[in-house]
Amino acid sequence: GGTSWSASASSGSASWQALRMSANGQRLAAVDDARVLTSVNGGNTWVVQSGPGAATWHDVSMSEDGMRIAAIAKDTPNATLSVDGGATWTALTPPTQPQAITISGDGSLLVLLGTDDSVYTSTDNGATWGSTLGVLAAASSSVTVSYDGSKIAVPYNVGVWVSNDAGNT
Repeated sequence: GGTSWSASASSGSASWQALRMSANGQRLAAVDDARVLTSVNGGNTWVVQSGPGAATWHDVSMSEDGMRIAAIAKDTPNATLSVDGGATWTALTPPTQPQAITISGDGSLLVLLGTDDSVYTSTDNGATWGSTLGVLAAASSSVTVSYDGSKIAVPYNVGVWVSNDAGNT
């Protein structure tokens, strides 16, 4: 395995932090220690997005069609969302310092893991956030969500917290 891997065009990135890809493999979003970058051609070329502004970006997520992209910064409550593949960006106001973010495949649900070890969801592009799981039994650093947003999972020390109703219970 791995004999057909090829290097993508250089983005000039100093330190990649996270990378996500659309279902068809053409759209990618990445964050490095200062920028949000996007590609619409499978990573052959990259565009530095000016809309999100400069920050120490930490995590990025993308819907399956590649049109919704969310990014969070490290050590600040800075987060941003694009609903048009990176053409425009909206600053988000998370309820707490974000540690990880993910978007359901269909783009209907944003899920944020806070540094307060709580999980928050938004169905209105981050305008409002609801807490879906109080303080977790143990700190986690990732969160994942199903295509339609109905299932959310967060790992912890010896297992996984799972919600089967979009985090309502």
